[in-house]
Amino acid sequence: SVITPVYRTPLPLLEEALCSLKNGKMPFDEIEWLVGIHNMDDDYVKSLQRITGDCKNIRFLRVGGGDSPSVPRNQCLQNAIGEYIFFLDSDDTMTPDCIEKTIHAMRESRADIAVFGCGFLSRETLPAALRNYRPNAPDQEFVVYERGDPHIDSLMAEWGAMLWSRAYRRKFLLRCRICFDEGLRIGEDLLFNIAVTPMAEIICALPRFKGYFHRLRRGSLLGSEMVPGKAEGEVLRYIEAIGDCGSSELLWYHLSWFAKNALLPGREGTLSPGLRSALEPTCAKLRVVAPRFMWSRERIEGMLGFCAAVLPVSVSPKVCNRHEVQTLG
Repeated sequence: SVITPVYRTPLPLLEEALCSLKNGKMPFDEIEWLVGIHNMDDDYVKSLQRITGDCKNIRFLRVGGGDSPSVPRNQCLQNAIGEYIFFLDSDDTMTPDCIEKTIHAMRESRADIAVFGCGFLSRETLPAALRNYRPNAPDQEFVVYERGDPHIDSLMAEWGAMLWSRAYRRKFLLRCRICFDEGLRIGEDLLFNIAVTPMAEIICALPRFKGYFHRLRRGSLLGSEMVPGKAEGEVLRYIEAIGDCGSSELLWYHLSWFAKNALLPGREGTLSPGLRSALEPTCAKLRVVAPRFMWSRERIEGMLGFCAAVLPVSVSPKVCNRHEVQTLG
C-alpha cells in the first residue's frame, strides 16, 4: 500500500507521482494507492479522478478537519490492506525499482522497517550518511540491525527520520498502535518514526540505494512560512514528545531542525520567552558526543548556536574538529 495525503497539490505534480508508481518494476495492479484528499472541494476531486482514470487499485478517501497531513495519513493507514506500507508525498516521486527492491530486502531480512536513500529533485546530492557510511561488508545489498543495536540512533540521525525513505510491515504498525500526531503540521513524521523505530525487531538498511526523490518547492508545507505563535505551540509539543527519547545525538538533530521555526522574526538566535522556558532544562542536560558519522561544520555550529540561544548562561560555541563537539553544561 502506498499512502499519499493531498492538499492543494498542483495536478501536474500529482500526475508525476502517479506515473512514478505506474512505471515501476512492481506491476501497478499489485499496488494499492490510497489517496487521502484533505479539505478539498468537489471540483478538485473530479479533476484528480480524470487524471487517475478508473483504476480499481486507486482508493480515494475524502478527509476533513485539521490542517495537518497527519489527518489523511491516519485515515489511509487505518484503511490500508497491503502487506507493506510506503508513504509518497503528493509532489514527490519514487524510482522504478523502489518498491520491488525494498520489499525484497524486507522479505530476505524479515525486517519490520526498511531504510533507503532519498534524493532531491532540485539538486543531486545524497545525504551525508550515504556518502560516508560503509557497512562491514561493502558488497552487501542491505545491512541488518536487530532491536537494541546502538547504531540505530545514528541511522536515524544521519539518514533522517522522515517518511520519504522508509517502508514498514503493516502488521508491525498494527502492533505498535501508534498514529501520526494530528496537532503538528511539520515534524509529525519524525515523531512517528522516533516512536516506532525502537519497537522494530529487525531494521534493514540499503546503504547504496536511492529509492525516492523529494521535491523542494515554494508553496509546499515545508516551503511555507509558519505563523510564529502557532509555530511555538507546535515546537513545544514536539519538544515534549522527544525530550526523553534517550539519544542526545538524535535529539540534537531534530531539535535544531525543528525549533528554527520558533525563532522570533527579525531577531536571529532569539527565542520567545515561552519556548526558552520549555527548552532550558532540556538543553542544559544535553551532552553532545562525537557523532558516528562525519557531520558538517555548519551543522555542528548550528546546533551549538541554538543551544547557546537557550541556555541561561553565555556559551561560546566551539567546534573541536569534524568528529567532536565541546561538551556544554
